[in-house]
Amino acid sequence: MGKYLEIMFCYAHKDEVLRRGLEKRLISLKRKSLINIWYDQKVSPGIEWESEIDKHLKTAHIILLLISPAFLNSEYCYSIEMERALERHQRGEVRVIPVILRPTLWQETPLGKLQVLPTSAIPVTDPSWYDLDRAYLDVARGIHKVVEELSAELRTDSEENGEKHYPRIGEFAHGTLRDLQAIPVTTPLIGSFAPSDPEPWERLFMAQQAPSPSTILNPATLEHFEHLLTISWRLCNENQLATAERVLVSFLPQLLSLSRHEQGTASLASRGLRLQSIFAHHHSRLSDKVRICEQSVNYAREAEDANILVTALIELAWAYKYAGLPDSLQKRLIILQETLDQSRQASPLVQARIYSEYSLVLAERKRIREAELYIELAQEVFPDDPVKDLAFAFADSNMFDVSYCAAFVYIHTGSMTQALPAFERYKQHPSGLIIPERYRLIIANGQSQAAILANDAERYADLLEDVILGSARLGSQKRFDEALAIFRQEMSRSWLLSSRVKQLSEQYGLKREE
Repeated sequence: MGKYLEIMFCYAHKDEVLRRGLEKRLISLKRKSLINIWYDQKVSPGIEWESEIDKHLKTAHIILLLISPAFLNSEYCYSIEMERALERHQRGEVRVIPVILRPTLWQETPLGKLQVLPTSAIPVTDPSWYDLDRAYLDVARGIHKVVEELSAELRTDSEENGEKHYPRIGEFAHGTLRDLQAIPVTTPLIGSFAPSDPEPWERLFMAQQAPSPSTILNPATLEHFEHLLTISWRLCNENQLATAERVLVSFLPQLLSLSRHEQGTASLASRGLRLQSIFAHHHSRLSDKVRICEQSVNYAREAEDANILVTALIELAWAYKYAGLPDSLQKRLIILQETLDQSRQASPLVQARIYSEYSLVLAERKRIREAELYIELAQEVFPDDPVKDLAFAFADSNMFDVSYCAAFVYIHTGSMTQALPAFERYKQHPSGLIIPERYRLIIANGQSQAAILANDAERYADLLEDVILGSARLGSQKRFDEALAIFRQEMSRSWLLSSRVKQLSEQYGLKREE
């Protein structure tokens, strides 16, 4: 085989002695250059341990979950490491093997669906093994078998395709990307671009092992993954979120395993992470969104591109807002002040996003006159043809966003008669761009808030049903959760007596908290 398989240990530090004992029993696989073993104690001094663990969770071929009471009681082990490992396992990207170290009720967890080691799920420390050596031997045999299976799969695929070896994530990617050919997108895919062309994938794979990835990732390779990222954004904006996410995860973990100090890969990684944060948002994983956005900003700083940094910072500001973190308004203000510092180097499309987002924060802080000035400035600099802007492919900036912010500036001034039409101002823009469903639902939720403030129950009911149905079509839990929060916290309880609102609450099972 052309490359070793990476085995990652996930464990509670109280079980370090048992982990070390198991690692010793895998030495024969290491000597045959079949595996490489990684665990958190290998994080070098000065490196962010959490991001390093996350990187290996995304790239390991085999993840060993060392199960004990300490593991199940650890929030990090259970809710972060195990959850992310199982997500990849379900997508066929990694083999997850629970190893039962000590007696515990692991059967009541998601691990109950997996085949575990040792044989018959007898814990390693159980007296029936007589000594630890027998238990370790049983576990090592099981791991040997999995390594042989994965190695054989990789060799077979290489021989059948007449190709060199690819990692398992590459195989997953090829299957996903071939599906793109059958997907109806409004704008055709880029020229004669072939998503599953093997050479760029092999170079990305090789770069993971190279001391200097830039010597492997030539311009053609970076351009290949630039195209894939553009396709992912396009699919997202054409309401095909599930497919867009599958395309993104086919290559983003490998990019993140490379040094972020390479400008080319840092640029791709930052934009990919920002898109990944949007998917996390739609799945209502708001703490994940914050973490991903912070990582996106770190990569953006290495990319040394004002447009990339500004858009990453703005997404982080939204992450803080939606996650409801303490002092989130102050944090957003600080972040957006940094984007203002970058505005002169940004493209007009990104400048418009800076000014509109800043106006919204100013309005929330009751600095209304300044907010009005900045929203006017956003509308002035917004280009007539945003598609021609250099940052259009990834900026996620458009007249929909400017309209949304303008409407909320009016809401904060108490002018509902101006707020409601401002939400739909984008319809008059000469670009005539079709609004992505995810943006339309954001605007509809904003309109429903304005309808409540305007005491317009009928309009609110129409918007509520629109968002419920639209969220279901799009598969966006977050947009539905926002509509539900408005229903529970902002809508007048007396509206439940209205035949229209009452009908919707009964039809869709909407309940007000007592």
